[in-house]
This record gives sequence, C-alpha cells and structure tokens, in this order.
Amino acid sequence: MTKYEFNELISLRTTHLSLGAIPFVQLPEDLKVTGNMQLRKIALQELKEGKLPYLVKRPMPNHKVEYWKVREMDLSSVRNLIRE
Repeated sequence: MTKYEFNELISLRTTHLSLGAIPFVQLPEDLKVTGNMQLRKIALQELKEGKLPYLVKRPMPNHKVEYWKVREMDLSSVRNLIRE
C-alpha cells in the first residue's frame, strides 16, 4: 500500500464513521467520540485488524486497472503512518 492509498482510505473511512457508519471493531464501553482524531484512531484500528471491506483501484501503465482488497495488501511501507 502506498502512502497515497493509505491517506485516501483512512480519510474515506473516517468520513463514513463521522456520518454514522457502524465500526467494524469492538470499541470500549466508555468511549465517547468528541472529535475526528478519535474517529481516525478507530479507522486505523480497523485497518490494522484487516476488517475494512474496501477495494483499492490501481491504474497500470498498460491502461488496465487492478483491484486489491485492503486486507490482502502489505502495510509495511505505511507502518510509520499507523502510529497512535
């Protein structure tokens, strides 16, 4: 996963959560969401646990397109961006 795909994915999921989407991970009972940073942490947790059902569309040089499931992608290149 590239850093651009990572940023697009996390921002998309954070927007979905802010609009009322149900989280795919178990949240603590006492958690009160008061801002976007907490929603971002939830989106990062979903990514780490491999629970995001999204596809990443990658255009190829031969003008074809590849679709990758997020849970099948290698996150080693964005480990420094997944910090909390």
